[in-house]
Amino acid sequence: MTWRSNFLFITFGLIFAAAQATTPPLEPLHDVFAAHDRRIDQEQVSWQASYQQALELAKSSQPEQALPRFEALLTTLADQEIPFSQVYARYFTLAEQLRQRPHTARFLQDLARRHPTPWVLGSLSETQALVETREQTQALFARLQARQDQPELAADLQTLYLLLWPYGNVGEAEDKAAMADELAIVLGEATDREGIDRLARWRYQPSPDSAEPDLASRQTALEQALRTGQHAAVVVAFSHYLAALIAGNRLEDGVRWVQANQTAKGASPALPLIADVLATTLGNQRRYAQALATLAAERQSAPDSLLLALTDSTLRFFTPTQGYAQADAVLAAFGQRQPHDARVQRAVRFHRAMLASWAKQPGRLKRDTFPAIVVTATRPRDSVIHEGGNAAVSGSTARSRHRDEDYRPAGCGNQHRPAAEPTPVVRIVPRLPPPPKAKPTPKADNAATAPQLGKQLASEAQLAELRSTGGTPMAGHQLDKPIRDVNRLVAEHGGRAADWRKISSRSYTATDGTRFEIHAYWNTVTKQLVEPKSIVIRTP
Repeated sequence: MTWRSNFLFITFGLIFAAAQATTPPLEPLHDVFAAHDRRIDQEQVSWQASYQQALELAKSSQPEQALPRFEALLTTLADQEIPFSQVYARYFTLAEQLRQRPHTARFLQDLARRHPTPWVLGSLSETQALVETREQTQALFARLQARQDQPELAADLQTLYLLLWPYGNVGEAEDKAAMADELAIVLGEATDREGIDRLARWRYQPSPDSAEPDLASRQTALEQALRTGQHAAVVVAFSHYLAALIAGNRLEDGVRWVQANQTAKGASPALPLIADVLATTLGNQRRYAQALATLAAERQSAPDSLLLALTDSTLRFFTPTQGYAQADAVLAAFGQRQPHDARVQRAVRFHRAMLASWAKQPGRLKRDTFPAIVVTATRPRDSVIHEGGNAAVSGSTARSRHRDEDYRPAGCGNQHRPAAEPTPVVRIVPRLPPPPKAKPTPKADNAATAPQLGKQLASEAQLAELRSTGGTPMAGHQLDKPIRDVNRLVAEHGGRAADWRKISSRSYTATDGTRFEIHAYWNTVTKQLVEPKSIVIRTP
């Protein structure tokens, strides 16, 4: 046994020696990894520079030139979710502003064929749903405007549909409430506005109305209103019925009921218009449901995808039978999946705040999304609300003035006029905003504007200096002085604490004696510049 043991030891020793002789040294491997890291850094710096250029174009007088820049970046970054998501968020916003969603749908469709990643497919699903449902809405409004036999009913049905239609604007819920007030004024002071108000607030409630709607009683009330043929009664009854269908997610039942009654002998001429509104709403509901089903499969393959979570949230907000509560719940659940990821938490906080701004904060809705309906029919002056001119009532002003006892718009007080004095009926939705006021051009030879203009130009030059050179180090990365609020900085902007540096630009002295410089934070790895502030060093 001794000679066998010695033989085994000798054999293992030779094998170990041979292995040592064939093991490559570590230095070349370190060089390979370092070169790989440098290449990644260079690529990141390259796309960040292109991204900044696209952003500058988006803010210029010709923002449409930024779209192809963003599309080139999205093509390059299609396989990298984080940078793709960052660029796509700006691309999405710009396309909304320019009303170029149909073009972006075609671009994303082509991109998804070449890069079928979950986030690209998710963005495509969202965009296609938005484009197709908006096309359905535009077609509905065109059909309503063509109904010259019942122009008043067509205009008020468009208003009811607009109360359901989401825009994604700050203060959107507040503006829908104003629109509901205006419709109630048009219909008359004694209008039962509960159904109108339910349609206006449904999407924006923190929790949806869970009461089971009594569709049978709502159908009976609508039938009675249709038999009377009274315009206001039909609109009020239909608002109750539509609100009940939305709350109970029973749009399909409503479409079947209306279509069945539409073919009955002696059916009301208003039924085809009501059937059209219901069918369009149901079509949009089905389209969003289809997009959400497609997205659910993508989310299963990439459950940690931030972009897919944001897309899911957006689609739920736009779905007729869902809204703010469901959209916010998606983001909250996704945030709980990754509680320690600062980037995810920051993005979730931002988008939840954005949803809340749509549902709660005051603001004005841009109503130039759809053309206004101008009705040429006539009605007694005591029930007319004029749009435009000195008699215009808009937004929250309409509500506050209507509550004031001294304000008596036509049809809301005792200022009745003879019924024989007819006037054109001009409907109130949607109203075009006034043209923007021209901004005065600063004159350099003006003693008041020259110093201010010089400061503005100097500030822009200082900011460009920080972005291009990294400025003068003050604290943080590779310096003995630490950044005092580095933990907050990392929580809000991501990255590692050791990578952040506080920097300063060169100082500038204005003609009035003011001396100032810009301080900011700069990530030495990503080259991200955040929180620039002008610091006054000396005053006149």
